[in-house]
Amino acid sequence: MENRNEVESHVLLIDEIFEFCEKTFHGLNGLRDAVCNEYNLASMPENGPFVVCIKERYPCFDSSDYWYESRYYQTYYLLTDKQKAKRLLCQDKKDNSILPYIYYKGEGQRMEFFQRPVAPFNERIIVHRPQGEIKVDM
Repeated sequence: MENRNEVESHVLLIDEIFEFCEKTFHGLNGLRDAVCNEYNLASMPENGPFVVCIKERYPCFDSSDYWYESRYYQTYYLLTDKQKAKRLLCQDKKDNSILPYIYYKGEGQRMEFFQRPVAPFNERIIVHRPQGEIKVDM
């Protein structure tokens, strides 16, 4: 019996090509190019996929940190429902119950994506990579 709460996670390199809902994304830059935000809500297309990015600033402990720290934890939600994308934009906070999503810690060559193993095909992230092991320096 399948568990609806089960989530699988996979490593994704920042320059890897992947597909979601029949749209091809060229790594992290492709995600960033596709992001919907509060400034372009009215011009959102009728059909998805919709990409919403929620950013969380790196921890800052003093005024110097606030001045120089420019990194953000980034969570990219890939959605097929326009209304759900709008609600997520308005609440502007991370919600790990919404799947699939891609998490990037703001630096490095790796991201991680999370999705349900039994999600419909058009709601799954498909990574295009050659067979074999991928080795990445942390």
